[in-house]
Order: sequence, then structure tokens, then C-alpha cells
Amino acid sequence: MDQEYVGLLLESLGAARVSELIGELRRHAHPERDRLLEARAREDLGEMRAAAHALTGMAANLGLTALAELTGAIEEACRQGRIGEAGSLSDRVQTGLERALAELETLDPVRRSGA
Repeated sequence: MDQEYVGLLLESLGAARVSELIGELRRHAHPERDRLLEARAREDLGEMRAAAHALTGMAANLGLTALAELTGAIEEACRQGRIGEAGSLSDRVQTGLERALAELETLDPVRRSGA
């Protein structure tokens, strides 16, 4: 995670809004992850790409570079019709998402302040 980016977010948006964005990621990322994995099981590249795109945007908004790069690579593999590569990368999303969420928990300004 790019902590400098998080610092800039805090400075420009404020702690409450950053905490809200983190909460939105928690609520919306898991359904998109599930959609990605269900589409993977059906080998539906279009649906995989759409779910990966949604995850990429969420991750990029919060400076979750590793997760955004992973889901961006899934998008590209889907765009190129490389189902094996897209599937293999999709297998890493759960771990990447859980790591990102755990890291965000430690940076959530509202949770840290006890508010």
C-alpha cells in the first residue's frame, strides 16, 4: 500500500471520508470478488473482466497498488482472451484482497482514533 497516497487522501478528503471509502471497499469488494470467481468457474471472460475492473477501481482509489495491479492484469488477460492466465491470476485475488483489507484496518483514521 502506498502510505504517502493515504496521507494525501487524509489531507485532501479528511479522516471521515477516507474511513467511509475504506468501509465502502469492505462492503463492495467481496461481492465483486465472488462475481469474479463465479465467472471464472464458468470461464466467462466478459464477466471476469467486469468484476476485475470494478475491483481495480476500488483498489486504485485507496492506493492499494498490489491489488490494483493484480486485478488490472486479470482485466488485460480477459481482454486478450487468455483464460488460463486470467484464471490463475483470479486465484490470487482472495489473498490479495484480505491483505489489503487488513492493512487498511490499521490505517483507518476513524477506527484508530476510537471514534
